[in-house]
Amino acid sequence: MTLDNLLRQLARIALFVVALDILILTCCYANPSNEPLTQAPQAAPQAEYLAGCPQPGKWAVSTWSGRTTETFTAVTTCYPTAIDAAYYLDPTTNGWTAWFRDRPEISTLHEVRHMQGLITYASPTLAQIHDEPAVYWPTMLDGEITFQSDIEIAAWVEATIEEDWQIEATYKRGDSSADLHITTLDDLIFDGDRACGLAASGDVSEICHVTLNLWCWEQDFIFDDVPEKTLLHEVGHCMGLAHRDTGVMATPVQFGTTEEDIEEIHTTYGLD
Repeated sequence: MTLDNLLRQLARIALFVVALDILILTCCYANPSNEPLTQAPQAAPQAEYLAGCPQPGKWAVSTWSGRTTETFTAVTTCYPTAIDAAYYLDPTTNGWTAWFRDRPEISTLHEVRHMQGLITYASPTLAQIHDEPAVYWPTMLDGEITFQSDIEIAAWVEATIEEDWQIEATYKRGDSSADLHITTLDDLIFDGDRACGLAASGDVSEICHVTLNLWCWEQDFIFDDVPEKTLLHEVGHCMGLAHRDTGVMATPVQFGTTEEDIEEIHTTYGLD
């Protein structure tokens, strides 16, 4: 393909994305009655996912349906397909930003907003690994987990990890190099079903991503402390633990950490 042809194709894609954004804004935010809205409607939380996921080895125009969130979190909802790259053309600057699964150092598309259109490419061979243990989490060798999250839950995350896993946890606000990135969504759909939490890593790296479903925090489950147990369960995956019948790694999540869970992690990483 010649350079001229490539540029023409990129121009067509750019125009399509801009048109898609305009269409979405028009259909979703117009007030057809032209009457003032005296009270904001109290809508139920909507499932947050990337619509229009590409097939393996293919390109697609995709749209994020959720709140503003990390790009990694958004693309992981395309399970089981793994998104390798995502591009966005900013209509205000006419400049491109991009996110690459295995190249965070050159990625410039760090987050996506509600109803933002993206051009996405799916790996032809790589399937995502969710809720599967990492072989080893190198960051644990220093006996500390640094994390970033919404400031509203930072103290809760820190206390939960330190009290139940007996591992030092340090909040690094806005630090993209933190060991653990925690994102909350109003509702999380995973593999077609609602999930209270999800752990995933972008590649063989030291960063682990955990997504928590705020919908689960408002439910009256038969088990107590589901949000705390979910966080501990997903962090357990980050540290290398697989599902089992007892303890915090049981499914569905119903137990907290046991002495056996804590001893296994502390022995594995030489924390005692």
